[in-house]
Amino acid sequence: MSRLPPLHSFAEIPQPSGALLSELRRATGVEAISISPQDRVAASRDMWPKGILLRRKGLMPRPPDAVLYPKDTEEVSRILRFASERSIPVVPVGGRSGVLGALVPMRPHGLALDTRRLSQIHPPDRERLEVTAGAGAIGLDLERMLRSEGFTLGHAPASISGSTVGGWIATRSAGQHSSRYGKIEDMVVEAECVLGTGEVVRPSRPVPGTDWLEIFAGSEGSLAVITEATFRIWPAPEIAIGSAWRFPDLEHGVQALREIFQAGYRPSVARLYDPLDSLLALWPSGESEVPTPPPGMRELQPREARPAPLRMLWNLALRQPGILNRLAGVRRSVLLVLLHEGERWEAEAEARAVAEVCARCEGRDLGEGPAQRWLRRRWDVSRNFPLVFELGGWVDTLEVAIGWSGVLRLYQAVRQAVSPHAFCMAHLSHAYPDGCSIYFTFLGAAEDVDLGIEQYDATWAAALAAARKEGATISHHHGVGLQKAEALAEELGEKGVEVLRALLRACDPVGVLSPEKWKT
Repeated sequence: MSRLPPLHSFAEIPQPSGALLSELRRATGVEAISISPQDRVAASRDMWPKGILLRRKGLMPRPPDAVLYPKDTEEVSRILRFASERSIPVVPVGGRSGVLGALVPMRPHGLALDTRRLSQIHPPDRERLEVTAGAGAIGLDLERMLRSEGFTLGHAPASISGSTVGGWIATRSAGQHSSRYGKIEDMVVEAECVLGTGEVVRPSRPVPGTDWLEIFAGSEGSLAVITEATFRIWPAPEIAIGSAWRFPDLEHGVQALREIFQAGYRPSVARLYDPLDSLLALWPSGESEVPTPPPGMRELQPREARPAPLRMLWNLALRQPGILNRLAGVRRSVLLVLLHEGERWEAEAEARAVAEVCARCEGRDLGEGPAQRWLRRRWDVSRNFPLVFELGGWVDTLEVAIGWSGVLRLYQAVRQAVSPHAFCMAHLSHAYPDGCSIYFTFLGAAEDVDLGIEQYDATWAAALAAARKEGATISHHHGVGLQKAEALAEELGEKGVEVLRALLRACDPVGVLSPEKWKT
């Protein structure tokens, strides 16, 4: 169960005085400051599903007393010097697309430091193949600029239209093309960071000894505020070839995925859907297009016009989630979606070689159609998440990672642990020669919000306990936030927490940056 600060109704939130605004402007030199209730509340919340459920009850943590919008690194430095001198907590805020509660203020009378004015994007360096952008730059704006110049960052998370590049680094983000281009910590070569003291540091690569830049990646605003970063870029691919394969079961699909990457091939996208997620991935868009339902699903469908997949899953999850979970044992076939990018000769050669691996693992070629459908609809799931809450339910995701030898055990263990509490499906992605990530989706009812929160907490506790027992890391690319803070401490162990505590003291001796988020 995640830790929470005291909760209040909106009516109980006090309004700061105008004197605070004047003092902040005088002390920091920042002109863009807001003390409006709407801006303060917005700066204290991200897309954390538990926070959404709490808001349905009319409850929220006390928001910051003010939101500051610095325009450059110097203003960020002045804000943090001011806060450190007065022991005022500061929570850095970016695109607010996180899903783990990292923006929740744990202490009252704090400040929010919104980075979105730090949004300058510089032209790419064509010789060094690098690009520099402010931490508040929106990811989609950066990628569009690069594409217009013939380049790509190769980083396309589901949140790309609203997340910031600083937030990517702070959470160790992974895009949907990570198997070819890497995660964000593989792309960043230099960063400008402001420590809790207000001191500005610029860690870069390559560097002898300990990689200081690596320390700030994943720090979630607890060690420093990232203000600017330089990234490695690539020539935009000449072509992208999609393919899709159906395997008789998850075991054969995992074998194919492992052999593909251990043979040295690097499809930019490789997503293996479990039986239930495969059904959704193959379902045509549009209400009138209805595929033949799998065995075990026919009797569950109404005789009238079939609903869309999301609505049908919602109805079943609300009434009989156990039936949906058991369907994984009835419908065994799974879907692998692949995308091969690069110069034409490279992509075509890789597609042919990977096809041989898939055929050897008893895969059946489905052609390019499912891959093209995935490209068209790849943002739909996250965009549809709010609908579940509107219908009186909750939905959340958990991304863990493990070596190949533990993938199937981990998948089964988490599904079994979660099944009594919520509907669960999953896909495998972000694959590498040594292992991959498993991305679980949980769906539950919350018409009674108190029972929904109880079910939500039980689901998360069961899933994280099962993942830790199987030796998985508790986060691959979403970060830690409040939701995983206790699990992080367990994974790091006593010595790891001691090292983290020492880093916090060195970078933020007063403890003003996102205090009490991590269990140290």
